[in-house]
Amino acid sequence: DARACGVILIDAGKAEAAYTLSEAAAETKLSVTDENGQVVYAAKGKAEAGRHEFLWDGRDEDGRALADGAYTLTVTATRRDGSAIDVEQRTIGTVTAAALGEDGAILSLGRAEVPMTQVRSIADAVAKAAG
Repeated sequence: DARACGVILIDAGKAEAAYTLSEAAAETKLSVTDENGQVVYAAKGKAEAGRHEFLWDGRDEDGRALADGAYTLTVTATRRDGSAIDVEQRTIGTVTAAALGEDGAILSLGRAEVPMTQVRSIADAVAKAAG
């Protein structure tokens, strides 16, 4: 069972992430869990090969707004025969702090910490919006 899990952050009632499917899937499932492992949101994902954005309004399945903070997005993709497809996932957020830990630099995205070794890119939000 191949799946990608990653931290997503609700900030001001919104969360954003991205996932990439190595090939087209018969089915893609998205699941968001809270810090206790409870599923708070589930949906079908895009099935085409390539990169897909996940934009979430931070509401649970009953439409209630959830508290800002860190949640886990799990993406599972399968072929028609039920075998797993490789999924790569990216967290998108605003860096709120940086520190040097025992194993190198660590970026804080609100309450979530991401080791610099896992960072793919950093872009200025103003430059990204203008470009």
